[in-house]
Amino acid sequence: MQYHASKGYRTNIRQYFITYEECYFQAREIDRIVRHSSQCKLTDADLQDIFTTLTNLLSDPTCLAQDVASQEAVKKLAKVIFIFKL
Repeated sequence: MQYHASKGYRTNIRQYFITYEECYFQAREIDRIVRHSSQCKLTDADLQDIFTTLTNLLSDPTCLAQDVASQEAVKKLAKVIFIFKL
């Protein structure tokens, strides 16, 4: 019986890290786009995609949706998007 409980626990932990890893790579891709732009400029479309991706990541129920700091970041992103009307 203990083996099955342990196996279930390992499966849950493994699934959490798979989900977390996907969030990490999406955020890392945004970092790469911003830091490695040749002219340090982004198009409006790129910026809109970045804000959308960040908002989705911070709101993802399996990653950060329950985190207070993440929700504050989502609110701040919404304000920036509204100000720039992206």
